[in-house]
Amino acid sequence: MNVMMRRKKRPWTVLLLLISLTAFFLNITPSYSYPDAGSPISFVDIPSDHWAYRSIEHMRTAGLINGYDDGSYRPDNPVSREEFAALLVKGYYLPLDYPQKPTFIDVPSDHWSFKYVETAKNYLTGYYPPGGGKAFFRPDEIATREDIAVAIVKVMGLDKSNLTNLNILEKQFSDVETLSPQLRPLVALAVERKIINGYPDGTFRGSDPVTRAETAALLDRLVKTTNDDASRAPLLEVWVPDKTSERTVYLEGRTDLDATVTLNGKKLDVSKGKFWVPIEFSKEGPVVLQVVATSSFGRSTTVEKTVTYDSGAPTLTVNVPATSDKDTITISGTVTDPHDGSPLVTVNNETAVVWGTNWKKDITLKEGDNTLIITATNKLGKSSSLQKTVSFGVGLPQLTVNAPSNSSKSEITISGTISDGNDDSPIVTVNGNRIDAWNGTWKTDLTLKDGTNTITVTATNKLGKTVTVQKTVNFSIPAPQLTVSAAVYSSTDVTTISGKVIDENDSEPLVTVNGQRSYVWGTTFSTDIKLREGSNDVTVQALNKFGKSAVEQRRIIYQP
Repeated sequence: MNVMMRRKKRPWTVLLLLISLTAFFLNITPSYSYPDAGSPISFVDIPSDHWAYRSIEHMRTAGLINGYDDGSYRPDNPVSREEFAALLVKGYYLPLDYPQKPTFIDVPSDHWSFKYVETAKNYLTGYYPPGGGKAFFRPDEIATREDIAVAIVKVMGLDKSNLTNLNILEKQFSDVETLSPQLRPLVALAVERKIINGYPDGTFRGSDPVTRAETAALLDRLVKTTNDDASRAPLLEVWVPDKTSERTVYLEGRTDLDATVTLNGKKLDVSKGKFWVPIEFSKEGPVVLQVVATSSFGRSTTVEKTVTYDSGAPTLTVNVPATSDKDTITISGTVTDPHDGSPLVTVNNETAVVWGTNWKKDITLKEGDNTLIITATNKLGKSSSLQKTVSFGVGLPQLTVNAPSNSSKSEITISGTISDGNDDSPIVTVNGNRIDAWNGTWKTDLTLKDGTNTITVTATNKLGKTVTVQKTVNFSIPAPQLTVSAAVYSSTDVTTISGKVIDENDSEPLVTVNGQRSYVWGTTFSTDIKLREGSNDVTVQALNKFGKSAVEQRRIIYQP
């Protein structure tokens, strides 16, 4: 329960800071009216269509700002860095804290702003040369918009961890790259908290001075926000389990940054709006927890939670298949219990093996549905049970068949795989003929007939379960491939006819030339024929053993 709480500044103190930043006459009053856009102009240089008109008028009617003797407001006048440091210290009531030796070379100890610059240096930082030279502050330079945004965020006790919208600058402004990289998270936080806004053209202009008009608008927004906060009860969210078997649980929550929190009347440590505290139980039963968040304005929000402590039974998990094709399986799981390091686990009243938080048990199944009741019991006698059902059916062999759909050859080889959870050597048959299988694979040669061939492959395990796969192979016997070489003209009455013949299914097809058998050796043939004067028609035929033939015709002109 020892969570450190970071001290937060009260909203009214932040309001005083922003009022001081106006650098004008400050007379705080409890309320103010809102003039219409068409009301008379109070400052000669602030027309009713000026972008900050309403804010300036709000602050003027509230007595928070005044103009100059000539009736002007001079909205574009800037504020210097040392002026801003002084306003930061005075407006936030920071205790003066300065060393005898100045930190910055350009702000000596006899300078009017020395005490303020030194006190504010953690919020409005100076410049430290990377080479180790003397630090400087540039007191006369104009305080920029990013300087003021960062300083206000720091003095409010916020840091980049409070930023929720990490991309707010990129989404709203087109000139993010002009902001100092190391300051961007805090500038983003100032924008997210609506401490400072950008311009209508979508730019932030971090290096621009903060003008009197912008100061009035900044102050106006914060006054409105403060008024709203004063009437609003603080946010309060609490998380804690409804039931627990642990002796200690943790209550967590979040609230407004400035709120205080109590649990059953005891103040809690709050850090950045978050709190975390252990709840310890001395006995079983319900405990009521009342959490109250109180804002800096005295408004409160209450949340009540009831947590029931029950030491509980062991927590049991079971890993078991819904179905099995094997008669022996191993089921397993986990068992945990906060009060027992080794609860007893049984399966159908038979003790399982437990080691650490794990357990397992071998189970023999009967065919059909098997009901398993798994029970875990701790040393306090509390138990939990789970019921599981495993269906055991004798599985079929797993059979695959590789066979072509079509073949131009009469001899083919088919193959496949075979496996079975209950049989290492199932019987494989192809068209009724037993095939040897080895290492889960099988193959066999088949002779096809012309046309459609149906191949039936079966696998049978030792338990009598059979699976069948049928394949159809279409065998179409092709004709021989025949090529013929012959001259078109001949000057002699005898010429040679030659060529090649190839057949996938017949190594010695019959070749005839004009009905006379030609001698074939290998894949070539040649024969001489006698010609008559004039035109001679020659017919060459190749015939395989399946009766498929190929015919080529040639015409030879004999001119003696």
